[in-house]
Order: sequence, then structure tokens, then C-alpha cells
Amino acid sequence: MTWQLDDARTEVSFSVEHLMVATVHGRFTEFEADIVLDPDQPERSHVTATIATASLRTDNAERDRDLLSPGFLNADAYPEIRFVSSDVTRLDEQTFLVRGDLTMHGITRGILGRGRFELLEAAPRRVRFILAAEVDRADFDLTFGIRGVLVGKTVTITVNAEVSEEPSAPA
Repeated sequence: MTWQLDDARTEVSFSVEHLMVATVHGRFTEFEADIVLDPDQPERSHVTATIATASLRTDNAERDRDLLSPGFLNADAYPEIRFVSSDVTRLDEQTFLVRGDLTMHGITRGILGRGRFELLEAAPRRVRFILAAEVDRADFDLTFGIRGVLVGKTVTITVNAEVSEEPSAPA
């Protein structure tokens, strides 16, 4: 069954170490997803998500410009970040793993995320889920500052979302 992403209750964020003593947090404000979800059998679920690269925000205008520039994400050349799931594995009643391909900066790599979900409402069904994945930014040729340890290699991407069943189309 196809589910609708609740934009007002969804956040796509990231965090990365800076200078080995601080953590920079950011988010993307424009995203969409095609979600096929079976809460009873999550392994039958599938998602394709697209993020507008230029919607990156860290609450620091200068840093945002740097991150969107050709030296980092190069948002003009690579306007989208895309994730397509390949399989979901249920670990227990609320925990799952999701594998898929992440395309960022023109490079596609397989990633593994771990998440939790919970049923919020039964009719119509609403589900909240949190999914986190760690990626090595060097895998996507985002290598600025790695040698000098200015910016950490590992970026944690977190999706905190609510989705609901789409109403059936009128007959």
C-alpha cells in the first residue's frame, strides 16, 4: 500500500564532527518520497526518496554556502540526493534494517540503515519511524578536510518521519 509522507512531521538531518571536538548538525528542508509500506510485513516495504541538495541548512549562512559550493556538495551540478531501498529486514516488532542505494555528488553507493517504527493511529493508519545511516563521505568524493581532520569522514544521516495511508481513490 502506498503511504503519504507528512512533511510537517518529517525531518531529514545530518551530523558530522568538526575539528574533532564539535558536531555540526544540519537538515534538508525540501524532500519527497514514494513509500510502499506494510507495517505487518516490513520486508515487503520499499521507498524512493529525493532530497533537494540546495535545501541544506545548518543555521550558518557562510557554512551553508561552503557546503553547497563546488568544493563540497556542488548543488548546481548535483541538485538531488536520492535513495532507493533494495530490501528491508525486520529485526523485531519495531526494529528494522534497510539497505539501498544512495546517490550523492553524482556517485551511487550501497548503504545500510537501522530504524524503529511505531503505529500511531489505527484508522487511518499512521506510522512514525526513525532511520539512521552512517556514510563515509569519501565514498562520494566529498574529501575536503579529511586529511587535516577539519571535518569528520563519517556523516550520520537521520530521517525522522510520520507517514499515513493514502485514501483510496474514488470508484
